[in-house]
Amino acid sequence: MDTSSTDLREALLEPHRFPENRSLLDRISLLLPQLGSWTILHANEPKNRVAQAIASSVIAENRTQSYIAIGGPGWLSHATLHESRAM
Repeated sequence: MDTSSTDLREALLEPHRFPENRSLLDRISLLLPQLGSWTILHANEPKNRVAQAIASSVIAENRTQSYIAIGGPGWLSHATLHESRAM
């Protein structure tokens, strides 16, 4: 898992430092083992724009199924091409 949020990374790796989010972090901690092995890496924001755009569109459009698996929205292929050229 990549994130541009250093707070998210720290909260998942050191939940005791975020007592205000204890309930949510406890629930996440129970779910993570279901993924098998997992890692969390920091991705600089410019290198994570496509992932942020996908997450924003999922939230804004209340999507509950993976629309990426069925080809994704029209803007996605252009955005991934642009991002890959910037790396």
